[in-house]
Amino acid sequence: MGKEPSKPVAHCQVAGRNTFSILNASDERQNLILEKQSLADDINSYRVHCPGVASYGAPGQFVVVRGDETGARIPLTIADSDPAEGWIT
Repeated sequence: MGKEPSKPVAHCQVAGRNTFSILNASDERQNLILEKQSLADDINSYRVHCPGVASYGAPGQFVVVRGDETGARIPLTIADSDPAEGWIT
């Protein structure tokens, strides 16, 4: 995996429960892309710092990602998580 810190994702939501937003996060790393791995053409895996989601999100559940408040909602599947470190893949 390449270690390419990137711009944070603006919003992250799991199964309609809670919205975690970079706009009101107390942790400046909230929703920061920690790693990006290219799996195939147009298929990528991301490890994202999102402690709120990592604490109760599980593999197979979805997060909804938006680039900004009016951006398109993109559902992505959680493949792995580490609640202690606060990240999801």
